Amino acid sequence: MENLRLNRATISEAFWRAIFESGVWIIREIESYHLSTYAATEYLRNVADYNTGSISLPTTISLGLATAYFKPSVVIEIGTFIGRSTSAVAHANHLSNIRSCSIHSCDASNDIALDLSHFCDLTLYGNTKSTSMLGQLLDKQIVADMAVIDGRLQEQDAILLKEVMEKRSVIFLDDFEGVEKGVANADLLLKYSPQSFTLIYPPSTELLCEFSVQGSSGLAALLPTGMIELTRQ
Repeated sequence: MENLRLNRATISEAFWRAIFESGVWIIREIESYHLSTYAATEYLRNVADYNTGSISLPTTISLGLATAYFKPSVVIEIGTFIGRSTSAVAHANHLSNIRSCSIHSCDASNDIALDLSHFCDLTLYGNTKSTSMLGQLLDKQIVADMAVIDGRLQEQDAILLKEVMEKRSVIFLDDFEGVEKGVANADLLLKYSPQSFTLIYPPSTELLCEFSVQGSSGLAALLPTGMIELTRQ
């Protein structure tokens, strides 16, 4: 007998469809909130030492819906910049009535102050490399159940991430396209845990359009294989 073989594209479509269908009731609220704060977060570029890109609105919505679905209590973020992805996670947990969420976020090139205290407990590691923050979290025995990666990982980061995350922790990777850093980060993390994760590609533009989200998202995920559950409906 042959095994049933499903490719990554098929599993990715099912993953994002489950995420979007579960959060259809908050899509417009997430969109509205981030559109209303866009100018304020964009202004923070003026105080950045290193000005780089930030996540798009479709990526913000994708990350917000995924956060609302998984409801993490401790989140690690690598690559704070102007805080758009930080805000996406914090706001989504607020919408899900998660009141005890803490986020640990670092940026190697910038030290920009963010105030999300009305949503979560945020600890910023400004001008701090990811290896240093992860080492500090390990020393403090802080264990996360979700990570958002928007910076280029080093080999030591991949090793440390295994130590500071639960076995059922989901990792989200921005800029998953072509030879961008998201693809390199996925390859590096899978190198150290090849059997632990299923790689989820970003949501298709067709799926986004189905839920009235215009544009494209570059958000991929590494989903622990043990979190895939077959249901009757």
